[in-house]
Amino acid sequence: MNNTILLGGTLVLLPRFDLDLVLAAIDEWKPTLFPGVPPIYQALTDSPKASKHNLTSLRLGVSGAMRLPVDVQAAFEQASGARLVEGYGMTETSPSTHCNPTTGERRPGSIGLPLPGTRCRIVDQADPAKQVPIGSPGELAIGGPQVFAGYWGRADQEGVFTEDGYVLTGDFAVMDAAGYFTVVGRKKDMIIAGGFNIYPAEVEDVLRGIEGVQDAVVVGVPDRYRGETTKAFVVRAPGATLSEQDVRAHCARALTAYKVPKVVEFRDELPRGAVGKVLRRVLVEQERDAADPRARKEPTKSAPPAARAPTKKAPTKKAAFTKAPTKKAPTKKAPLTKAPAQSAPPAKQVPARKAPAKKAPIKKAPLTKAPAQSAPPAKQVPARKAPAKKAPAKKAPTRPASITRARAKTPPTLAEGPGG
Repeated sequence: MNNTILLGGTLVLLPRFDLDLVLAAIDEWKPTLFPGVPPIYQALTDSPKASKHNLTSLRLGVSGAMRLPVDVQAAFEQASGARLVEGYGMTETSPSTHCNPTTGERRPGSIGLPLPGTRCRIVDQADPAKQVPIGSPGELAIGGPQVFAGYWGRADQEGVFTEDGYVLTGDFAVMDAAGYFTVVGRKKDMIIAGGFNIYPAEVEDVLRGIEGVQDAVVVGVPDRYRGETTKAFVVRAPGATLSEQDVRAHCARALTAYKVPKVVEFRDELPRGAVGKVLRRVLVEQERDAADPRARKEPTKSAPPAARAPTKKAPTKKAAFTKAPTKKAPTKKAPLTKAPAQSAPPAKQVPARKAPAKKAPIKKAPLTKAPAQSAPPAKQVPARKAPAKKAPAKKAPTRPASITRARAKTPPTLAEGPGG
């Protein structure tokens, strides 16, 4: 993309890969450079629609992100007439580091030569300070101005760089005498069966060479005796009638015995990511679950008790809350006994005179004793009439006050009071 901008070219950007959109863009814009990933090139060559479009404007294709199968490379070049080369890079290297020459000698199946300014070496996976001999597999380490300084916010960068600043890619590769590099697998995808290292890419190349195989991927699965063993997932080509014995027999003729897949499973399709990359981890997880079905059931069995635990505790918590009010019930009665005591202030406010205030014992009697003793206060109502004659306007507040008290305490005495 940068080269196109530098040369003042035109970029045709598509939101996603859609075969119809790609073919329509090729018809309209007649592009000369076509970067992509192997599944895109395979889709262009396998689809009958491609034969109805003119792909001859394409001069060069650059493949990355995953290993480019040699058969896909040859089919695309035959359909388009363009030269398809494989490159390599990663986000940590900004991103490209290797590519096969666009002219001159190239090595199908390899990632080519380091780009100008890029330094590369193959190091021992156990000791990155040691380089392995030419032709021996090891971890690819890259240095150069495009290599990043480290992961943001990560204090410990151990295992990311060598002592002299080369970034460890996590990919196993081989360098030949001419300086061409070939990736043989990911470090995390390497299969160790009975102490032997097996690189999935090597086995997958053999599988894709079988007539009737459309796609294939190899992963390591648990094995009781070998620790791990190889399992191949194969997608048959339309109309093919391959059997597991056919696949294993072909691999036995092309591979060392310990590299031959011990199990072959046929599928209609393989799980892929957004860019078309096969998701090996999904297949590995499926195999682990199948090997130990209890690992899948245990979480489901333990889930219900975990869910019920809160419901069991909830009643206990509620019981505590229900008991709390019962404990507070006596405290509520206490305010009831004090309530009459609080009514004393209104009594003092109504008879502002000292004489009624001194007769407070009469008020205490109804509070603590039977309501029948509240009759004396009713008889003393006339005693309050005398002050009412001096200030008739004050009778209205005094009578309601006594009435409210009588109603609150002994309604029968109020009915008898006026009559007496």
